[in-house]
Amino acid sequence: MKNVGEKVKNEANESLGKVSDNTEKVQILAAEQCDKEMRGNNIILYKAPEANAARSEDRNKHDVEFCVQLVIVCVLG
Repeated sequence: MKNVGEKVKNEANESLGKVSDNTEKVQILAAEQCDKEMRGNNIILYKAPEANAARSEDRNKHDVEFCVQLVIVCVLG
């Protein structure tokens, strides 16, 4: 009877391990899909000038100013 209990315990642990592995794979796939959806509407601008500012807020401000100027030039010609 002890062998049966050990066998059941081993099979249960093996099954739980498989479920755990599958759960981890699903989480990774879900994170990848979420990342793709978040980047879905991104626009890539090549050769755009980069700010040398140390603070990210200043770099973001520079990027926004550049994009606004780009749109103005494109719209107004």
